[in-house]
Amino acid sequence: MKIKNEEECIVEILTANQERFRIKLLRAIAPLTVSQIMRKLPLKSIIIIHEGKMYIPLDIDVKADKTVKRAVRGDVTYSTISKSMVIYMRDSEIQKPEIKLGQALDIEELSKIKSGTSIILTGGDK
Repeated sequence: MKIKNEEECIVEILTANQERFRIKLLRAIAPLTVSQIMRKLPLKSIIIIHEGKMYIPLDIDVKADKTVKRAVRGDVTYSTISKSMVIYMRDSEIQKPEIKLGQALDIEELSKIKSGTSIILTGGDK
């Protein structure tokens, strides 16, 4: 895991085709959730795309961090309802509050991933 500073962590999404996409997680806005995700890396999962959102199911159980009700394109949140990291492909109102985690750094490239793609979340290099 590469940490730029104590507050910022880069996570990579790696596909079977060796495509890499980066996400910046911010401990300052969700310290408990980000810490739990970073401790569990690497994680295998699958991409599920539904209604302008990319879901990455994760098996963590955190409810104490501050939630948000609005997301802009590229925002990364954690849904305690679906137990998934959610990457917003467009601006959205959030129906059930989610924990904001950070920002997708490669949102244009991420939008090309197909639903059902197997991935591994790893600590990033940059």
